[in-house]
Order: sequence, then structure tokens, then C-alpha cells
Amino acid sequence: MQLHTKARGFEMTQGLNRFIEDKIRLSLTRFSQQIHSVHVTLSDINGPKGGEDKKCLITVHLGKVPPIVIHHIDSDMYDAISHCCHRAKRNVSRQTDKLCRHKTSKQDHRQNVM
Repeated sequence: MQLHTKARGFEMTQGLNRFIEDKIRLSLTRFSQQIHSVHVTLSDINGPKGGEDKKCLITVHLGKVPPIVIHHIDSDMYDAISHCCHRAKRNVSRQTDKLCRHKTSKQDHRQNVM
């Protein structure tokens, strides 16, 4: 699983980058065989004005299915990242379960036809 991080509108710190890596690893490691890449884009929408303007966008590429895209806006970047990682885990789990059920039903159908 490849991880790509990008910051828009502010400088990415080592601590923030490490936090992203840890959260992604903790949330998605069990799916690492199915995940091709994860892209995390962080942005500060309003700049130095403050408020709920810290955006985290996570895109998970699983291969032959459309990518899973999750975003969250919060006043704290760490909270936005945590929320997105939690949702990414839930959505990737759902998608991989669907793929497994679909694959199993195809195999069962082939066995019944023969």
C-alpha cells in the first residue's frame, strides 16, 4: 500500500506527516493486500482567518473498483484526519466485503453450472 500526502495552503510538518502515516496504518493495514494506494490531501480553506476550515481528503484506490473518497472539515486538522481515517476504514471494509461476496457468489454459480 502506497501512501501519498500533500498539503495545500500551509507547510506540512514532520509531526503531522507522522500522525497521518500512523493513523492510515492503524486504520487500513488489515486491507493492505487490497489497497493499491492512499492519497491524503490536507488544506487550510480560509488561511489564517481560523474557524472550521481544516479539510482532510482521503482517496483510497482498491484496483478495479472506483476509488473511495472521503473528506471532512473541522477546526482542528488532527481531528479532521482522525475522522476521515475512521470513515475510510469503515468504507474500505464495506467495499472489500462486497468484493468478497461477489467473488464467492460467482464461484458458487460456476460450480452449480458445471
